[in-house]
Amino acid sequence: MDSLSELLDSLLRKHTESESAVEGLSIANNVMGLTSFLSPDMIQLHSDVASGVEERDSILMELVSAVGLQRFRFKARLSSGDSGVCRCLAGIALSIASASKNLMLSGKLNGNEKGMVALLLTAVSHSSLNVYSLALDAFTFLINPRNDLSTRLLPLLQSKAITPPSLVGLSSHHDADIDFHEFERFRESQLAEILSTCYINCRSYYIDSCCMAIEEFCSVAPSPHTSFQMEAALFCLCTVSIDASKRALLADASPAAIKAVAKALSSQQPGILDVDETVVSDDAKNHDEKLAKCIMEISKCQAISSFNNPLFLSQLCRLLGAVSDMIG
Repeated sequence: MDSLSELLDSLLRKHTESESAVEGLSIANNVMGLTSFLSPDMIQLHSDVASGVEERDSILMELVSAVGLQRFRFKARLSSGDSGVCRCLAGIALSIASASKNLMLSGKLNGNEKGMVALLLTAVSHSSLNVYSLALDAFTFLINPRNDLSTRLLPLLQSKAITPPSLVGLSSHHDADIDFHEFERFRESQLAEILSTCYINCRSYYIDSCCMAIEEFCSVAPSPHTSFQMEAALFCLCTVSIDASKRALLADASPAAIKAVAKALSSQQPGILDVDETVVSDDAKNHDEKLAKCIMEISKCQAISSFNNPLFLSQLCRLLGAVSDMIG
């Protein structure tokens, strides 16, 4: 599985007509015996195709469908605790997602990517960073304004922001394959990056979700785990707090300013994202209301004084600093 993963990654990075690449895929199929990955039709070369683009796209579409079928194998290995195979399958899905990005944007996959997306969503829920980090990398190629992956992925990302209990002395069970500093690096780099991507594609949903979680934690009876759960929710909000507070300030902006923002956002992804001025205005009002309510709930939360958690206090200070202009 390791060899097949590396081979596919190498071959899919080739942007040529690549007869040798197709032959390599055939060799991989024969050696590994994974007939569910590569079909005979996919291996045959089409000599009547002048350009290799059509042939490559055809192969990629076959691979997207084939790796989607591996979601059942992934779930079986996940249940048995076989992280090695799960890591290889996630790596293969990452390679194919990267290579098929343009097909995804063009709509040529016609829904064939659903199986692959299901595999990757399952991979994100895996307990091993060596597995779910590959899946998160794959989603950076799959997420765009035309699909709903940001809203589907966000709850999983929020759960990944919670510090594993064993790393902070709340559990004797080893629930992470990394140490605390490795987890912090993961959060501040890879996780923060994909959280920001999700926010760009579903701003109101992102703010609603984070603020709702914080308000809920403020209202429940505190437990040893509550401060770490709330710290994770604060982290997700802090990651986008500067952009979010700027968006909230647009609630009182002039129509000309709103129009300029809508035009700037549309120009960032021409042909994909067309932002309406009304959407920007409504989004700004939602940000303003939700962030203000969230800060108010935090200020009234009596349980916070009992949180002996420097990580939580650090995130709280970070959030207040980012939104100070809005609440000042």
